[in-house]
Amino acid sequence: MRRVGEEEWYGVLSEARRAGSLTILVGSAISKFPPTLLATGWEAATEIRRLLLEELIPEATRDGARREHLKWCIEEFPFESVMAGLARVRSPAVADSLIRELFSAGAHNPAHEMLAQLMLERTALAVSGDPPLVVVTTNYDCGIETACDHLAKGNCIDARYHRVVRKEDQLARARGSSVLYKIHGSVDCDVAMVYTHEQEARLESWRYRLLRNWVDGRTLLILGYSGRDLDVCPALNSCRPIRVLAPRPLDRLQDDPRGFESLMEKLWILPDERTDLRVPLERLTNRTPGLDEHADDARESEGRLASVGSAMHVTLDRGVMRRWLGHLLVHTGAWQEGLEVLGSLEGDLARPSLLYAEERPDALFYGGKYVRAAEAKRELLKREGVDGSWAWRVGLSGSTAGFLNCAGDAVGAWRAILSSVPDVCRLLARVQVVTAGAAAMQLLVTGLETIPLLSMFPGFRRIASAVVRVLRYFGALGPALVLGGRIEPLGPEASLVYLTLGQRVAQVNVFRYRALACAARYRSTGEASDAGEAETNWECSFRVAIGIGDAPGLAKGFLGLGELCMLHGADEEADADLFWREAWSWAREVELVGWRRAVAYRCMAWADDLAAARVRGRRLRAVRSLAGRALSVG
Repeated sequence: MRRVGEEEWYGVLSEARRAGSLTILVGSAISKFPPTLLATGWEAATEIRRLLLEELIPEATRDGARREHLKWCIEEFPFESVMAGLARVRSPAVADSLIRELFSAGAHNPAHEMLAQLMLERTALAVSGDPPLVVVTTNYDCGIETACDHLAKGNCIDARYHRVVRKEDQLARARGSSVLYKIHGSVDCDVAMVYTHEQEARLESWRYRLLRNWVDGRTLLILGYSGRDLDVCPALNSCRPIRVLAPRPLDRLQDDPRGFESLMEKLWILPDERTDLRVPLERLTNRTPGLDEHADDARESEGRLASVGSAMHVTLDRGVMRRWLGHLLVHTGAWQEGLEVLGSLEGDLARPSLLYAEERPDALFYGGKYVRAAEAKRELLKREGVDGSWAWRVGLSGSTAGFLNCAGDAVGAWRAILSSVPDVCRLLARVQVVTAGAAAMQLLVTGLETIPLLSMFPGFRRIASAVVRVLRYFGALGPALVLGGRIEPLGPEASLVYLTLGQRVAQVNVFRYRALACAARYRSTGEASDAGEAETNWECSFRVAIGIGDAPGLAKGFLGLGELCMLHGADEEADADLFWREAWSWAREVELVGWRRAVAYRCMAWADDLAAARVRGRRLRAVRSLAGRALSVG
């Protein structure tokens, strides 16, 4: 990424426009200005989460620290994850209807009008065979189309432009006409829109091909786009534009730039990062749009957020919203409250709803109660297995295997995996190749995770990378993210918004394994750098584990940190003792008896180390006493 002067930046932009080699990528920020006043994806997700909490959390938890914790649990979930939750608890059709209600504004704004002007001017000036002006947008609304119609009628100019939403649209473009490519769909089209991370995980081949055709060898201008989706931004990294221009760095690249080296290398940004839409569009259209991104006053913001609330109340009833909130809470850290919300729908927990029954095993798993979670999955399979689809049955068996694997029952995990093989074969027999492939790959990942020290095998990174690519191809985003994290975990400042709680638990373990490896090196070499690296990885592990209440991860983490303090010597023995007490307080929250006994034996080994180091008196007696209590409970 290179910061260049305004004269050079705008010079490249103007030359690309004159040469007909300009492609503009715009995001949801262009539709937030009046009179359109549509919320951006992040604003919509934030307001949805706020409304669900305000309206549906019981009065008893409306105030105080617990309510703040609930707010914190779901505040990072992005638009795609929030909408995926609605599709899960109700149906994709209902989620689709809400999106259409959210983004169906009829009015266009000056930003839309300037983009429309650029498109229509290019069409009017082009001769047959000239390269088109291409506008690629992730937006669902029709602001640009409305602006094109308005300009054509008011100025009696040719309104020809080619819009691509469906696969068949790519075949009908008139030569020389500008292109509007709506890569995630449109509210006025009956084709399903792309709005979840699972849908974004694999960009369809025809969409990717079109994106490459209209980016390779051209100058790409990015306006009002954060880069937080999982399809367009990674696809851009594999494209070959001449230059990428953006007024300021993309949010995605600021969060975690790894894997976007090609895009970063070609990205030019302006010296003043506050510049966004106004100045580039002014320069391109030679007019003053009356648009000031930073004059986003409270009244405009309230108008955008009010539209979110009205869309929710038009589309959803209170029961659906309650189920939606329960699902989000279960999967973002407040699983006990999530189950309470879901259970209150029925009022009779002896006969819970199907949704409650499906969420309960995940909640038990997130709380460290792996055996009970697996039993709850088995009960659900017995209760609904006859009526459930084959893909659903395979998913349940895979989850059961994962839970048993976490409980240390590798044999039980493989039994669950093998029991689902007939259902995978049935999917293949019905030529449901993508569904069967995704199910089979998830089972494979679970099976591989039962093999001890798998990551130590030669060639593991190459094999794992190949499996990640196959998982992404089949749209199995969750397992791909988790397995990818085992190859190269997220950095200490990386955003976790793309991971569910279960996937964050996996990240806790990744950092823990690295910390233990560094501590082992420190034990043998005594190098301070190894100790520092171990502490850094423990901090990364705690950063994730504390936020989600991962009791097993926290217990193991505090144990490891305590042992690291013991390696430092007598000066840090008091800290080591404190860390051990904290570890045991979290270990008591974990149901698995065998795991608690393992923690206790670790403590006994620690006591032996203290005795060997001739540490006598109260500290040694305290550690042995704690170990004895742990063994008695286990």
